[in-house]
Amino acid sequence: MIASQSAATSPLARYLGCIRYRELFLLQGTPLFGVAFTMGRRPNVLPKDAFKTRMAVALIKRGDSIWTYKVEKVTAKEGTLTVTYAATSKDGGGTARFASPLIVSIDKGDYSRVVFVENGKTVETIKGNK
Repeated sequence: MIASQSAATSPLARYLGCIRYRELFLLQGTPLFGVAFTMGRRPNVLPKDAFKTRMAVALIKRGDSIWTYKVEKVTAKEGTLTVTYAATSKDGGGTARFASPLIVSIDKGDYSRVVFVENGKTVETIKGNK
C-alpha cells in the first residue's frame, strides 16, 4: 500500500472528510452575534441598515443557571450609558451549562463607557474608545 493511500483511509482523514467546511464557515457568523436558524414562524429580524442609527450593548451570563432579565431603564449622561435591569436565575439542573444574553438596542451616541447595574448593584463598567 502506498503511504498517501494509507493516510487517506486513516480514521482522522475519514473524520475530517465528513466536515462540510462551507456550512461551518457560514454558521460561525460574527464572534458574538452568529447566524441562527429557527423552525416554525419566521422570527423578527433586524433590517440591513439597523446599525446606521442604532447600536447594541450586551452582557452574557454563563453558568449552570438560566437567567432572565427585565430592563428597568437606560440613561445617558455625560458620556456614560447606564443600563439598569433586574436579573433572576432559574436552576438549570444537571450538568448543563447555559449562556443567557441581555442585548439592548439603543440610539448611537458618543459614549465613553457603559455601566451595567443589576438589581441595584453595579456589576460591570466597560470603557469605550471615545
